[in-house]
This record gives sequence, C-alpha cells and structure tokens, in this order.
Amino acid sequence: MQYTTGSKGERRLQNFEFVTPVVVGTAAFYLGKKATEYHSHKWTLYMRAVNGEDLTHLVSKVVFQLHPSFDNPMREYAHPPYEVTETGWGEFEIAVILHFTDDAGEEPVELYHKLKLYGEDDPSGQASTKKPVVSETYEEVVFREPAETFYQRVANHMPVPSPPVSQAQWFTTFQPQEDLRKISAARQRVAGMTASVQRQLEAA
Repeated sequence: MQYTTGSKGERRLQNFEFVTPVVVGTAAFYLGKKATEYHSHKWTLYMRAVNGEDLTHLVSKVVFQLHPSFDNPMREYAHPPYEVTETGWGEFEIAVILHFTDDAGEEPVELYHKLKLYGEDDPSGQASTKKPVVSETYEEVVFREPAETFYQRVANHMPVPSPPVSQAQWFTTFQPQEDLRKISAARQRVAGMTASVQRQLEAA
C-alpha cells in the first residue's frame, strides 16, 4: 500500500478508494378528505443505508435543505433515522447534505432528490390514502484516497442495524451487484453487435 499526505498532515491511502452505497427517498400520502389547497399530501424524506445498517460510524449529521417556503428549511439530524416529515402540495428538488466524522477529513457531499407526490399512473395524486407514492434513488458515496486511520476504523467496524425509518415497509430492494452484472452483460451484447456490423461493412 502506498501513501500520500493530506492537507492537514494526515497519512492517506494513495490510489485507493472505497464506496458506501446509500438511498435517498420520499414517500408521499394523499390526505384524502383532510386535503386542502396547500396541504394535499403528507410526505417523508429520508436518507438510509441500502442494507439498513447504521451509518453513524461514517456520518456525523445529515442536513435536508427543503424549499424556502417551509419554516426552518434547513433540517439537521445528527442521529438516525435521518428523516423529515411535512405536508404540502408541490413537488420540488431537495438537497441532502452528508457530513462525515472528523477523522474522515472529508468535505460534505451533496445529493439531490426530487420530492414526488404523483404516481406515473395517477397524475392527480388522489388515488389512495393508504399507499404512498415512493421515489428512491440509489447513490454511491466514494471516499478517494481516504485517511488511513479513518479507513482502518471503518474496515474494522462491526455493522449494527439502524433505527427503522417510518416508511421502511415501502422501501425498494436494491441489488447493486446484480445491476452491475446486467450492465456488463448489456455492454458485451452491444460490443458483439458492433463487431458484427463492422465485419459486415468490411466484407461489403
């Protein structure tokens, strides 16, 4: 393993990186008879680990930046579950800012997710008050040339489950390895088709 020196004199792992997958999502319920012009939906925004693991060994706090029309639009959470629940009527993009533990020596990472109130097959958003419109995005936080002490601590960390997010029953099951396998297979098929066309052109 080769090393480099960081801006604060810390030793870092040169030409090395590790990835932590996370999910940012929203679950929105139509309020039915309780709906008003400006409060038609109740929604929850959250950030979670893909596998339900507690992330406090990496993340010191999560900041959700809501639309400026909300009271206190910058919502900070130092402990899981990282989620905020509000009511409203409109869709908008939300910034989710991840701050890391001090020994990481990393700048915060900003992720973006659009609050979705209306389903693809229900543009009115008024189909059901019992089943939410769920929108989740799989993200990968990449730590490039991490601080040595930080990486050693993370590598030796024993995973523990995170406190459950209120909308856990609606979560999407992500299988990043399977998705990568499908992408690789698709690339191979495209490469094969390209080679076949190239041979036909050369033979013409």
